[in-house]
Amino acid sequence: MDTAQHDKRPQPSRQRLGDRKHETSEQSKHGECIGTMEDKLKFWPDDPPASSRQLRLLAMAASDFFDRSIEELRERKRTPDRVWMRAVCMWIARDAGYTFNSIGEWWNRDHGTVINAVDLVNDLREQKPAYDKQFRQFALFANKYIRRHKHAPSPSTRTCKKK
Repeated sequence: MDTAQHDKRPQPSRQRLGDRKHETSEQSKHGECIGTMEDKLKFWPDDPPASSRQLRLLAMAASDFFDRSIEELRERKRTPDRVWMRAVCMWIARDAGYTFNSIGEWWNRDHGTVINAVDLVNDLREQKPAYDKQFRQFALFANKYIRRHKHAPSPSTRTCKKK
């Protein structure tokens, strides 16, 4: 007997998105039973989300270098000194491969702010040598800081020993 005739299991459907008339709107909202796996995977980026650990370490380095707390750096204030500190961190994070959106989320800003920050750093470095010098000093400091603290436990996971 032919194995194709003997195997009567139902075959998976390869219908395209929107071809199924029996789906409820509730199923569509949650992405169940819609289209092929290839169709579903088209909406996923090639790379998984990056860890925000390096962004936090970069902010901690900025906090040490510029002598400001991380909370101060993340505040909504737009004084030139704070904007510069945040912008430098955003520029370095972007150079490290983070997306505009992920950087903006960590700093409580939108992606447009990150784009403007990168442009600001580039302009200030080109026009004002003192900014370029401080940027290079901070980049070296941050690189060493991140390497030194990369494998240390994060502050939220440290446990205090009772005496």
